[in-house]
Amino acid sequence: MDDNSNNAILAFWAPFLLLHLGGPDTITAYSMEDNELWARHLLALAYELIIAVYVLFRSLPSNLLLAPTLLIFFVAIVKYAERSYSLYRASTDGFRSSVVISSKQSQLNQISSNR
Repeated sequence: MDDNSNNAILAFWAPFLLLHLGGPDTITAYSMEDNELWARHLLALAYELIIAVYVLFRSLPSNLLLAPTLLIFFVAIVKYAERSYSLYRASTDGFRSSVVISSKQSQLNQISSNR
């Protein structure tokens, strides 16, 4: 096996690793403190994304598997980012901001219906 095909296979497997590290399809937190770790998951996403992009760029000149690699890469990024976003929305800051926005929206709806 030559070096170019080895790089293409490595680049093809990098997004699968990123997809796997994104976690299971169901997101569970066993305590409220788990939700507060959303920033750590976001930082891990950035770090692992940089490494996966590096592996992808190393294989670019002769990657025959570029289309499927990019497809899986996109799906993996969305899945991992969804996990970080879900943890943020379930954290106290994210929950507080959604409650404040919804209470302001209900007040505006009440004012407009009284007119």
